Amino acid sequence: MMKQLSSFKIIYSKTWLVAVSLLLALPMAGQNFQSGQLWYRVTDATNKHVSVIAPQDTNPANSYAQTLSGAITIPQTVTNNNSQQWTVTEIDEKAFNGVSTITAVTLPPSVMVIGNLAFYRTTNLASINFPAALSYIGVSAFEESGLTKADIPGVTFIATTAFQRCKNLAQLSIPQVNCLGVNSFAFCTSLTSVTVPASARLQEEVSPNVQNAPSEESGVNAFFGGSELKGVTIEDGIQNIAGGMFSECRSIAKMELPASVNYIRKGAFSCCRSLESINMPRVTTIELSAFSLCGFKGDLVIPSTVKTIGLCFFL
Repeated sequence: MMKQLSSFKIIYSKTWLVAVSLLLALPMAGQNFQSGQLWYRVTDATNKHVSVIAPQDTNPANSYAQTLSGAITIPQTVTNNNSQQWTVTEIDEKAFNGVSTITAVTLPPSVMVIGNLAFYRTTNLASINFPAALSYIGVSAFEESGLTKADIPGVTFIATTAFQRCKNLAQLSIPQVNCLGVNSFAFCTSLTSVTVPASARLQEEVSPNVQNAPSEESGVNAFFGGSELKGVTIEDGIQNIAGGMFSECRSIAKMELPASVNYIRKGAFSCCRSLESINMPRVTTIELSAFSLCGFKGDLVIPSTVKTIGLCFFL
């Protein structure tokens, strides 16, 4: 004879129910919320990190171009609808793309990433601070912005065209930067001087510490077309002058390279039409068109250390 199964009940404790409800209330990575005038996306639910993102409201009247103007401050911590506190660590890609109404931005010290096109064509943005913790400035992040000064103190990866065509950029400080992406400061026509730090790893393939971000060949065409660039300091420790790095910088008259420089790469100083002289005490290799269409006066002194000279290196 089969025994009849007795009925049973599952009894949930009040504590267990409260715990489950709290877990369900926690935002997951990728969820968005608004706090104040800005929108945020959860990037790390465990550590409670968020990124500032473009407005998610479908009403055009609530776009940042309509709601933000003048100087704005990005808070270090924000609170969502569940009264949970989050730390702002990123400015998301395209977050302020084309928002011409903002003139200054203050970032909190917690920001480590500025994404691709984050401030692209913010034509009236004259100033922004770059936190010491900043590790990545994305592709075209400030391209065609109105910045007049960039003081980037940290060990920062600067991606392709990050500051390209910032025509008002007159002051630049990058003492610890580890990568100068292709065309990163190209056509910055107000820039008159720059110090390139040994940390920049010129002509090396440098990988950023950011998920899905591509590596860069550091220094290539970095200051291309800087027509007013006159004073260039290359720090001791640099081994390469990257390909096209100072091409079309037509105001450079003299260059002093440290003894650490061994290679002048392809087209490094091409079309530097005011270049009268260059001191390169320990260079061993001068590549193709390195000094093509330059304006040397008198004799160009090539040191005895040079073992390889590329075709048309100064024609």
